[in-house]
Amino acid sequence: MSEPLADRPQPAPAGAPACADGDAPGERDEHPASASAVPWSRLPEPVRSRLAEAASVAVGALPIDEVPVPLRRLARFTPAKRARLGRPALLAELESSNAFRSGIAAWWAEHRPGELAASAADPLSAAAGAVLNGDPAAVEAVERAARRGEDVELRAERDEALA
Repeated sequence: MSEPLADRPQPAPAGAPACADGDAPGERDEHPASASAVPWSRLPEPVRSRLAEAASVAVGALPIDEVPVPLRRLARFTPAKRARLGRPALLAELESSNAFRSGIAAWWAEHRPGELAASAADPLSAAAGAVLNGDPAAVEAVERAARRGEDVELRAERDEALA
């Protein structure tokens, strides 16, 4: 059964103003997790940290009019301070805004090609890139990164016990 026309989202007319958050109408996800097959709330902590770090680097280099309004104050901080203090805001914006996610992925592809690619040597970077790009293989990349993190923790515990 089809939806009545009034219930369907309508495209914004040409020249319509952007929303206050910097996205054009309709660019925010109604269902944020639909951007990738991985629910953002279930991302492992190391992947979330890598996403915040990637966004913090790019936000400082993007033109201010391309930075969402809630993040513009953060753009003046150093990347490390942005990642630390702005982490919740950066992750929330990445999760909710297709335009912001795409802008961050595009910045990395242009300025640091390959670092957040699915073929990146670092599983965390590969997972972050897959999530940013909405790659269908994001689930596998995130699982690989999570396993790597668990392996590192187990090795550290073993080394500590042997020391």
